[in-house]
Amino acid sequence: MTLTYSFHPSAREEFDHLSLKDQEDFDLAIQALREHPLRGGPGFVVEELAEAPGLWKLKLRHPHRRAYYRVTGNHLRLLGFGPRADFYLRLRDKARLARTRNE
Repeated sequence: MTLTYSFHPSAREEFDHLSLKDQEDFDLAIQALREHPLRGGPGFVVEELAEAPGLWKLKLRHPHRRAYYRVTGNHLRLLGFGPRADFYLRLRDKARLARTRNE
């Protein structure tokens, strides 16, 4: 089954500020995640965050960019994008990580 997906508003803003190449790379990874959300694919790896069970990290292999997401039922919720330098700082944003009815 192919998952539906959505962006947290902050994640959408972060995505829009990425370079076009990074956006394209993430788009390809997101489409693959919709089929297999807990498994890496060409050009990216995924892993569950040890400090936050239920949250997953997508890491592009080439440009060292990260995204994090949650899977709930048949929905993939993209929570954040960016370079490693501030990725984990933004992960601490509890409002972003709170489960919502839109997931």
